[in-house]
Amino acid sequence: MIRFLNVIACIALLGSAGYAYSIKYQTLYQSEQIAKMKREIANVRDALGMQRAEWAFLTRPERLQ
Repeated sequence: MIRFLNVIACIALLGSAGYAYSIKYQTLYQSEQIAKMKREIANVRDALGMQRAEWAFLTRPERLQ
């Protein structure tokens, strides 16, 4: 009976270790995705700022006269 409980405990330990391992790497993957999206957002904001500057340049009053 004791050996059977030891085997069950070892299986439970391995299962929980596998679960913790998978959670760790899912978290790392998600944090990489978040960082990637933040970089993409920064790039889009820069591009939008550039377009706004170009629009302001093209619509300045002395140019339109």
